Amino acid sequence: MRDPDQTHIPYTEDRETGKVLIAETAVEVRSYIEDLLASRGYEVISVGDGEEALDKIEEDRPDLVIIDLMLPRVDGLQLCKVLRNKQETKLLPIILLTSKPELEDKAAGFESGADDYIVKPFHPYELLVRVKSLLAMRRLQVQATEAEKLEVIRELSSALGFEISHSINTILDCANSLESELKIDKDPRLLSRVQTITYHTRRIKMILDKLAEIAGDSSTRVKLG
Repeated sequence: MRDPDQTHIPYTEDRETGKVLIAETAVEVRSYIEDLLASRGYEVISVGDGEEALDKIEEDRPDLVIIDLMLPRVDGLQLCKVLRNKQETKLLPIILLTSKPELEDKAAGFESGADDYIVKPFHPYELLVRVKSLLAMRRLQVQATEAEKLEVIRELSSALGFEISHSINTILDCANSLESELKIDKDPRLLSRVQTITYHTRRIKMILDKLAEIAGDSSTRVKLG
């Protein structure tokens, strides 16, 4: 991975706030993410296995955790489940980091309780945007007044712009391609494209449902056909 300081990332003078724990087996990847997040102002804690991650989470109370799927001692999926079953960490934002791009692995990650799933290798801006959006969503959950919630909603809307645009564009591209091919003949690749459409549609649903939950309005939850 490239040095974060030499990677093209949209410039901003804003400094981010929040404590992030990284649980990653590969030292090089762990150091890269540490430097990337620290360069934006985050307080960073890093560990190399699942048991150490549990200890550090209990000790340091991070605002968000980034977990390698293939952690030793306690793997990423197990770690997610443990955190979701504890009262003090059931709402802790979790990003799973993995080299497995298959939809089945992504589904398993979300089912274990992860809020997001990033496949290696990743662009640094992708990680920064997802960290920022999850932290903004978490802050919205704990805000005490309506005025504070409105301010965080504005921040959240900005942070989620990249996420939502990316998913919508992916759906449209796949749908257009699928429609064109169906007019000609069936193709074995259609199954893969349909799975991609389903995955990104459900991703949008998850984001919008979380916003509805935070707003306390269950009537706005997205219902898929």
